[in-house]
Amino acid sequence: MDELFKPYHLPEAEVMLRVVQGFDPPGVAGRDLRESILIQLRMLGRENSLTYEIAERYFDDLVSHRWADVAKEMELKPVEVQSVADEIAKLDPKPGMKYSPDPERYIVPDLIVEKIEGEYMVFVNDTSLPRLRIARSYQALARNKEMFTGENKEFVSRKLNSANWMIQAIEQRRQTMLKVMGFIVDRQRSFFENGVQHLRPLTLREVADHIEMHESTVSRVTNEKFVQTPRGVLPLKYFFSSGLATTSGEDISARSVRDKIQKMVEEEDVHKPMTDQKIVELLKTNGVKIARRTVAKYRDQLGVLPARMRKRV
Repeated sequence: MDELFKPYHLPEAEVMLRVVQGFDPPGVAGRDLRESILIQLRMLGRENSLTYEIAERYFDDLVSHRWADVAKEMELKPVEVQSVADEIAKLDPKPGMKYSPDPERYIVPDLIVEKIEGEYMVFVNDTSLPRLRIARSYQALARNKEMFTGENKEFVSRKLNSANWMIQAIEQRRQTMLKVMGFIVDRQRSFFENGVQHLRPLTLREVADHIEMHESTVSRVTNEKFVQTPRGVLPLKYFFSSGLATTSGEDISARSVRDKIQKMVEEEDVHKPMTDQKIVELLKTNGVKIARRTVAKYRDQLGVLPARMRKRV
């Protein structure tokens, strides 16, 4: 067998792996998150530290915030284990990500909403683009009965009709976008005045019914479209959200409820974090009727950990 392709044994591969693990950035080539963290600690000269020992022996418990269990096993105070977890949290879980190409994406809004003399006005952001039109010379050429006859005349007529159809379709799409955004502005005026917690429930079907178009048409003109508003550049899909009932009989947007939950968690006592049931009860006092499982779903969507894992000792 060719010496270049002779088989290698696992111990030899592990020797080469350790060589690669010594490369920059620290933590690269770890076979899992635990190994990557241990590599970073070793390269920081922390191999003989309490942090390294706990990470090596109780990594899964640290990830699950079982600090009391680790403290009991190590005969430490829970706050000491928490400090270890805080130190590890400062390390890079994805050390190669910083070198991954991530081209910046610049968003050019398709629509603009401006408040002019107390009223919100909607404009299509296409003033810098030329309007499509058929050149007069070609129109005159197509009308020349002496130049085109038979198949040639039919061909020119068909192409001219296609061009007219395209121009009309673009203008119709433009008008549809204005109608959709106009209805959104009317429906969501409280949002523009007071912020996300005043966002009202809105569905594609409601917009479609109002502008007398098919729901799929509304979906197409709002997909991947952005609007510049006094409250920032937002995707049009931002304004669509299901509703939850309130004790007053009105509906409230699910997005605004998620925002309420986010703020409640940010302002909670970190030593006594709120359970999902507690959040349900607090929302109820604010007039929002919501199930505990719905709170749990919204919390997961926000990337907020359960109360047990948010608790600080």
